[in-house]
Amino acid sequence: MKKLSGVWLFTFIAAAAAIAQPRELPIRAGQAEMMPGFTGEVVVRTASGPATVHVEVRNWTIRGYTRVEKLPLPPEGTVVVQVRGGELTTIINGERREWREDDLFTVPRGATLGVETEDDSAILQTIWISSPRG
Repeated sequence: MKKLSGVWLFTFIAAAAAIAQPRELPIRAGQAEMMPGFTGEVVVRTASGPATVHVEVRNWTIRGYTRVEKLPLPPEGTVVVQVRGGELTTIINGERREWREDDLFTVPRGATLGVETEDDSAILQTIWISSPRG
C-alpha cells in the first residue's frame, strides 16, 4: 500500500509542477473580425453653426494569442476606441500600451493601430468621426 501512495504523491507533485510552469503560447498573426454598426451623416452644433460629419461605428473581435499589425482605420478624422471586453496591448505609431475593459482612447489622424492579445480575446468598438463639413 505504501508503494501505491508514493505513486499518487509523485503523480500529484508532477501535475502541480506542470500547472505551475508558465507556458509560452505563440502569438499568431491574424485578423480582427469586424461587425459594422451605425454608418451615416450626423449634424452637430459647432461654434460657427451646424455642420455635418460622417460617423462610423464598428465592433472588432480579436481572438486570444493574436497579433494584428494594422487595424484598418479611415485615413482622416478622429477615431475613438473603447475596449468593450477583455484585455489587449495596442501599438500606436510604435508605442505599446496595455488596455482593459471599459478603457477609452483616441487614435491620432493618420496613425496606425496594431493590437495584440494574450490568453484573452478582446472586443473593441471604434467610432470614426470625419472632419465637419458645411
